[in-house]
Amino acid sequence: MLHNQNGQSMYNRQSFQPEKEFGYPSVSGQHAYSALNSNVTDTYPQGHPNSSFQPPPNYYAGNQGQTFQPQSQPSYYSAQSMQSMNQPPLPPMPPVPNHQDFVQRPQQPRLPPMPPMPPGPEGVPPPSYRQPQPPGPFPLSNGANSQINTLHSQQPYQNGPVSRQPQFSQSINADRLPSPIEVIESNRAQCTGPFYTGQRGVVPPLVTTDFISRDQGTCAPCFIRSSLYSVPNTSDLLKTVGIPFSLTISPFAVQHTEDMNIVISDMGPQGPVRCVRCKAYMNPFMNFIDGGRRFQCPLCNGLTEVAAEYFAHLDHTGRRVDAGQRPELCLGSYELLATAEYCKNNQLPLPPAIIFLLDVSQSAIRSGLVQLFCSQFVERILPNLPREKFASSDMANPIRLGFITYDHQLHFYTVPRESSSSAQQTSESADQNTYNSYGKPQMYIVADIEDVFVPTVEGFLIPPDPVVISSILEMIPTQFCTENALNRQPTDSVLGPAIQSGMEALRAANRSGKLFVIHANLPIGEAPGKLKNRDDRRLIGTEKEKTLLLPDNDFYVGLGQTCVEVGCSVDLFLFPNSFVDIASLAEVPRITSGRLFKYNCFQADLQGHQFLADLQRTLTNLQAFNAVMRVRTSTGIRPVEFFGNCYLPNTTDVELASVSSDMAITAELRHDDKLQEGELVFIQVACLYTSVSGQRRLRIHNLSIPVTSMIPDIFRLVELDAHMNWLSKYSMRSLLNRTHSQVMDDLTTRAANTLAAYRRHCACGPNDVNSNPSELVLPQNMKVFPLYIQCLMKTEAFSPADGITIDDRCWQMFLVNQMDVKQSNCYIYPHLYPIHDLSLNFEGDIPYPPAAIRCSYDRLQMDAAYLLDNGIYLIMWIGPNISSEWIQAVFNVQNPEHFESEKLLVVRPGDKSELWFRRFMVEDRCSSNSISYTEYLCHIHKEVSSLLH
Repeated sequence: MLHNQNGQSMYNRQSFQPEKEFGYPSVSGQHAYSALNSNVTDTYPQGHPNSSFQPPPNYYAGNQGQTFQPQSQPSYYSAQSMQSMNQPPLPPMPPVPNHQDFVQRPQQPRLPPMPPMPPGPEGVPPPSYRQPQPPGPFPLSNGANSQINTLHSQQPYQNGPVSRQPQFSQSINADRLPSPIEVIESNRAQCTGPFYTGQRGVVPPLVTTDFISRDQGTCAPCFIRSSLYSVPNTSDLLKTVGIPFSLTISPFAVQHTEDMNIVISDMGPQGPVRCVRCKAYMNPFMNFIDGGRRFQCPLCNGLTEVAAEYFAHLDHTGRRVDAGQRPELCLGSYELLATAEYCKNNQLPLPPAIIFLLDVSQSAIRSGLVQLFCSQFVERILPNLPREKFASSDMANPIRLGFITYDHQLHFYTVPRESSSSAQQTSESADQNTYNSYGKPQMYIVADIEDVFVPTVEGFLIPPDPVVISSILEMIPTQFCTENALNRQPTDSVLGPAIQSGMEALRAANRSGKLFVIHANLPIGEAPGKLKNRDDRRLIGTEKEKTLLLPDNDFYVGLGQTCVEVGCSVDLFLFPNSFVDIASLAEVPRITSGRLFKYNCFQADLQGHQFLADLQRTLTNLQAFNAVMRVRTSTGIRPVEFFGNCYLPNTTDVELASVSSDMAITAELRHDDKLQEGELVFIQVACLYTSVSGQRRLRIHNLSIPVTSMIPDIFRLVELDAHMNWLSKYSMRSLLNRTHSQVMDDLTTRAANTLAAYRRHCACGPNDVNSNPSELVLPQNMKVFPLYIQCLMKTEAFSPADGITIDDRCWQMFLVNQMDVKQSNCYIYPHLYPIHDLSLNFEGDIPYPPAAIRCSYDRLQMDAAYLLDNGIYLIMWIGPNISSEWIQAVFNVQNPEHFESEKLLVVRPGDKSELWFRRFMVEDRCSSNSISYTEYLCHIHKEVSSLLH
């Protein structure tokens, strides 16, 4: 039993009746974690919705905590309880969410009702989705209670200021601090049913939870995840809360296997139906009036006449009679076929092309890279070319392939068709693979690298035919990899002209596409894009450190922008033996929405499998080419900043030369006018793109979020993982303009301001007898916010550390900039799995990963083995006392000392690599200049106390 400072019991189990008190279980409770006395209480001011909070009867059993079993009550505030607090009630939640009860703007036509969706296999959805709840107060042993009482008696609160120099962090039990592992496991246990997207005032399940989404007119969280699911009605209120309103957008995210597939709608030759004022596309929130002859846009409130081809009558509820048959009228995510007016020069596009550019300098050949690529391409890479999702395996892939090798010159490979003329080669009939007779491959050499040109278009882009491609790939090793040829090969190569040549080849073919550039070392050859070695570790930690994170010149920035204009994306695979200046080279894949891979000191026999797997996955994840994305919002709010690997030609369009399923763009939204409380903020993300088959399509995602003026509602509906995604990308951008220490101070200040706002407005009051300034009160949905801030500052992308080169850091900064919410969550707080108890004998699918443990070295057992995953590295840690039977079963050796770990990162206690492994133990002191989770929590508490006093 927990007690307050007066020794009185904090809870009265018999008096707790959540159904009568609030009409919902304790979903908005928060826990107060004391940095001064390690006391844990639940504290609320009088008048707060949870001021009478008591745990349910099964919350505690003696001194041991028990998991709170979810109840069936809805998780929103009831109107009766809101009125009892002299606060305006929130709109009531209907059994099946719809749009009939929206609060309307004055003197405006009523918005349309939400079209009812057929129930899923589970039946009718519950009144509201069960809110994710972190576990209750952590169980305390008798010893822990004794320790807390002792600390409390040593430092009682004397109605004076909080101590500015706490010296007690070593006495705090780390097990009692908020744990992301318990938050994740609790959410998984509670969110077991489908998530119905039409609900209001609920936060979706965490990204670490595997769940099914049921589309009810709002897109699934995998496509758009908001940092706030209750939008402040004014900019001042948003500033007070200190949590930016951001959207992490993954327009082509991989859906759950049981989710509804994206449906394609063809609106005929007239093209997609749009609002005449704001150009928003038809969506379920459009309100049809005048018998269906006009519709009102929910974004701009403009009225648009309905074309005769799109007209349909309305039923007695005001819905169109065909609403259930049209995806754009009943689904939150769908695709529309675009017409020629959405295409360049009003011409429908050809299928995209993929060009592979292979470095054949001496270093690339001696590492085995060239031989590996040529020998494994047909077997490992060719079957993984992107295809339409529903295309049958026997259908010919419309994508075209091209090959270029380069050193100090450029080499184009063509395979002309013997029965076709040059004119026929460029015709549409040639693209339909009507010719099947090819001649021998030919190589054209371009020696003029100052003014790159394409020697021929005929026969350069070929169908993905294994026989034809094999003839080219057999030619390359015989040309460059023999001993005599190798001695004549230059030691360096030119990169800029090689990328230009691939881009010009796509331009000449009038196709969009992707370049896969496989490059070895720093491009120091005399050619455009030449770079110099500027690696200087003496600048790290100084004012000039940011110069190492910025490109050396503007060549690759301009090259990337030109590629976007052509519709050419660039993926860069680097195989350096030393400094390669990623800060400069990464500008091309960053601007063109490409990918960046890095393999230090590459050896084909050790790292070849990893390279081929990365190339396979990158090809498979390709979804769209030559895309333009625009975020439209309702009146009063607008997007102001975009973070991600993309090109921004203006303030509204986001140009993406290619889009993969695992990349995301994060948008920050701000107010430009006051929003009306009780209304909805409407958001529509439209992505115009060329599909793998060459169709021009529009992918549309719609989202609506309620507006509030209540600060408790804002904190109750915060999505912490989405907020950390924005914060990580914002920090990466800040590092390019400010010093490392300044960005660290900014992160801590942001965290302190947010927690101080919560304490000031939600967990403190003049008549609150339980209010104790010695307690650090954390919002329920942000319990691990301080920990995540500290973990972000310990990442290799953010913080310079011994052994981390500037290239490695720039590479990881690039990766962070393209991460979606799930990836950034894993990167900030790595997943540490115990694997010594896993059964090695199983059939069928690979079993679900075991429950993770907290990232602290003290939690590692010497007779166990663990696998750490941060989204970039997979590291296995093996204790010295692990059983020999386990070692024999896993590695087929008797002793872990005999295991060769070149292909797998294996760490053993005492190894040199263990210091690197300890950096991922983010709750510990990772280095001499870092602090532990406990110490940082104390520091945050001191900052919050300073703001409050």
